[in-house]
Amino acid sequence: MRTVAFVDLDDTLFQTRPKCPPGEELRCAALGRDGQPLSFMTARQQHFLEHLLRGALVVPVTGRDRDAFGRVQLRLEGHAVLDHGATLLDPGGRENPEWAARTRAALEAVKSDLDALLAACLDFCLEHGLGITPRVLEREGYPVYLLLRHPRRYPDTDLVALERVRRFVVARVEALYAARLRVIANGNNITVLPRAVSKERAVAFLMERLRAEHGELFTLGVGDSISDFGFMSLCDFAVTPQGSQIARAFLEADHVQR
Repeated sequence: MRTVAFVDLDDTLFQTRPKCPPGEELRCAALGRDGQPLSFMTARQQHFLEHLLRGALVVPVTGRDRDAFGRVQLRLEGHAVLDHGATLLDPGGRENPEWAARTRAALEAVKSDLDALLAACLDFCLEHGLGITPRVLEREGYPVYLLLRHPRRYPDTDLVALERVRRFVVARVEALYAARLRVIANGNNITVLPRAVSKERAVAFLMERLRAEHGELFTLGVGDSISDFGFMSLCDFAVTPQGSQIARAFLEADHVQR
């Protein structure tokens, strides 16, 4: 039985330096746009990844686009799910043509929605002086998602400004685009995606292909964000880091006794 681990990257396998425990020896895991080290792994994260690589096919499942994924300094050379599920790479880095055709139609269908929401978010951020510049990320001319990110990284992020924007975006999407768009918020990022595109859908598609190739699979889903839980729930076992958004949500749930 082949073991396959579907693994989120940021804040799961690595994180920016301010989020790392003080005094730990760190390894650079990803570079910034300027080519300088930006994200780092702790010894435990390195051990975890090395353990997975020894016995499993490791599939990154990330919100990173192709450029940002290319700056990851880890040995991840097989399949990869990028752009929150909008892009699926086959081994060798070629985009899977069947998945690309499926997602292209979904992305085209929400172009006008994302353009209108972008304009509304720009006006809101400018009117209230929040210092946040929304932008739509594209893939080959097709809009993939709307991203709002505070320019100052943790721990210097203006959380009040970010929360004001989040509330505005959620209310706007719920009022006008609830059937077609969804909002993901974690840390410094607020992302608006087509409902038809997700990590969960991409992982389900890839699972079918891998079963056809390898037969029965044993699957692990690893992630930190509530938005990761969709693809994690498809797997035989789910793993989340200590202190993750998923772990915090579970501990804060009413049914959990401590």
